[in-house]
Amino acid sequence: MKTNTLFSIVLAMFLPLAACESDPGGTDPTDTGTDSDVPIDTEEYGMLSVDTTPDGATLTLNEEVKGTTPITLESLTPGAYSVRISLAGYLDYVDTVTVSADATTPLDVTLEPEGTDYDLNDRWVHDGTPDICDVTQTGDQVRGFCGCEAASLTLTGSSLAFSDSDVTITGEVLDEDHVSLTIEHAWGTDNFSYTRL
Repeated sequence: MKTNTLFSIVLAMFLPLAACESDPGGTDPTDTGTDSDVPIDTEEYGMLSVDTTPDGATLTLNEEVKGTTPITLESLTPGAYSVRISLAGYLDYVDTVTVSADATTPLDVTLEPEGTDYDLNDRWVHDGTPDICDVTQTGDQVRGFCGCEAASLTLTGSSLAFSDSDVTITGEVLDEDHVSLTIEHAWGTDNFSYTRL
């Protein structure tokens, strides 16, 4: 009986070991739980939050349009980015911003209106005619060019514009002494040029 008990104890000790060695699905004690063929993504990301006054400006990041402000861009790789913010009637804002990992980089920009560098207050001759125009300018509003005296043209940078249900006027201040206008109406299009007296 002692022999059977001793045999049972020895068998009980070696049976689990034999099962581990023969089990093809057994755990390899050297396995670290990672598959060397699958890269581990350890890169951290940051965010860029852009707000402008006024809003509705186009945001371009590294030469790629991202949308209109206000806007928050997520999952950006940390580093430097070239930024361009543009809105009609305003000077473009251009800068470089640095996005940090695990952080939101704020960018608050007040856009500068395009300058009204031209003073058009003066007497102008309607080229090719004897007509003299008394032009007045208050801020960005210009009145008095012959052929469109009633229209209050808006001066943005060097561009002039006016539109209503009857007429559309576009123009350009070519230099301090020369202006051209195109007037579109129901009966056709007229092109005018003016020279400061």
